[in-house]
Amino acid sequence: MIFSYITTYKKLIADLIFPYSTDEQIVANLNRIFPIHISTYRIHIKDGKHTLHITALSDYGNHKISALIRTLKYVGNKEAVYIIATALGEYLLETVASYKIVNPGKSLYIVPMPLAKKRLQKRGFNQIEILLKEITKQYPDLAKHIKTRILIKHKETKPQTKLNRKERLQNIKGAFSINKKAFGELDTLHISSKSKILKNADIILIDDVITTGSTVIEASKTLLNAGADNIYIITIARKL
Repeated sequence: MIFSYITTYKKLIADLIFPYSTDEQIVANLNRIFPIHISTYRIHIKDGKHTLHITALSDYGNHKISALIRTLKYVGNKEAVYIIATALGEYLLETVASYKIVNPGKSLYIVPMPLAKKRLQKRGFNQIEILLKEITKQYPDLAKHIKTRILIKHKETKPQTKLNRKERLQNIKGAFSINKKAFGELDTLHISSKSKILKNADIILIDDVITTGSTVIEASKTLLNAGADNIYIITIARKL
């Protein structure tokens, strides 16, 4: 009984000295369960030739999901990384297995949404790259598909959250480019020319939250212009 009181007292003192944020408390109470609620839809790119296939694993309106994403994005919370990576990895594993059956011999690359240099330096990490690193630990078979250096964001932009749709489109325009130095990692069989370096390859682009889709559209245009055939967007959550 006395030991129980002492343990409880120590925990109260620790919580006062090193308090969890509300989000971290929510994540700690999830028992490593990701509240999955998959939704799929498509966005047509104005060129009239391409359609983006988008899958959101859950809804940002769910307070548990928003807590997971915020603690991942701004804190790099290890528990949030594990929970999201487990759910995302399972979905990717099924997606890649199905893809291989339908598209034997074709290349499929899993690419994280990049951060601009200043944003990366300020935050200290790219949350999507952290997730993919954890996924390679849990699901080693996916490692050969994950390419973290193909897409780069060379333009510093304002945070999209404070902008309307028109402003978001203008803000993100021309922000992405292809990192040609990364292609030593890719199968040389599929490198046909500098302009169409992703020819005969499909891309799974990973992001944390999708709202209007302006960011994934601009990033996808860059990948398509480099020769990619199809872009599949998988995001942790959709924010309506």
